[in-house]
Amino acid sequence: MFEKSKGRYLTSGVDDEIPLALQIFLWERIDALPEERDYLQVFELSAAEAGLQKIVHKQEQPEYRAEYVITEEHAPEAVTAKIFVIDDGDHCTMLLAEEYRECAATGITVAALYDSFFMRKSVILLFSDAI
Repeated sequence: MFEKSKGRYLTSGVDDEIPLALQIFLWERIDALPEERDYLQVFELSAAEAGLQKIVHKQEQPEYRAEYVITEEHAPEAVTAKIFVIDDGDHCTMLLAEEYRECAATGITVAALYDSFFMRKSVILLFSDAI
């Protein structure tokens, strides 16, 4: 799961609301996981003390949880959001939780998003050898 050779995508919501440095940090956390990775990675972002960015990273199978507090270098301004990163076998997609719920409510699968304007190819691919 989550091999760098797969296309990495993000939704317009992630592109608009999550700073690029923070997106890269989240991809790096997935890349740093042991080989046994769940198809769904969950990141809960919130403000920590002194305006720092707090990130809780979770997966269900096998159970995994890590917490990070990062500096302004990766997040100049703390963001509050829940982000899902899904590996559907062919693509890896980063999307906001509310975008996922919207898809589920309308019956659109994440895989179907690849043919729509909703999805943007992640610039992370440009950095994939560096991270």
